[in-house]
Amino acid sequence: MSQQQLKHQLLTENDSVGHSAIPTIQIMQNPYPEDEIDLIDLWLVIVKRKKEFFAVLAGIVMVGLLFAFLMPAKYHYHASLEIGSVANGKGNELIEDPDSVVAKLKNSYIPLVLQDFQIKNPDFTSIPEIKVTLGKKTKIIDLEIKGLEVNQAQYFQLISSAMAKLIADHDRIMGL
Repeated sequence: MSQQQLKHQLLTENDSVGHSAIPTIQIMQNPYPEDEIDLIDLWLVIVKRKKEFFAVLAGIVMVGLLFAFLMPAKYHYHASLEIGSVANGKGNELIEDPDSVVAKLKNSYIPLVLQDFQIKNPDFTSIPEIKVTLGKKTKIIDLEIKGLEVNQAQYFQLISSAMAKLIADHDRIMGL
């Protein structure tokens, strides 16, 4: 008996219930296209198009360097304030709560200083933003301005004016 005849006989044999004795396996094709990226193929494409790849890379580097050299340098002008404390019978006590000092700076002193600055310097086109931050679990408050080096003196004047208003308020609280 040949192999083909044996195969035909096995496929046609039925068991006592009428089912085929050999289970049939159906092979289904994947309805989705292959979604894998072969790194070797990718590398071969890059090697094949290396001139275009390096031209694009050089263009991106040139644009980045041009942007970096043409942008004016911005500096951070920074001052740190430590809230004073007074001795009492139990130890040292802060003159004022740090959160209260931050709120006074943000909502009162800095807007007043910026308004005065704008009145005294009408030709100054861009009024800077003064950021106020309080360190976690500390009594140190940071004042920061970002700006150009050309305006350094004005930025220091703004920070000094805000600090002077806070110091004058603490002197008032202390009765000095």
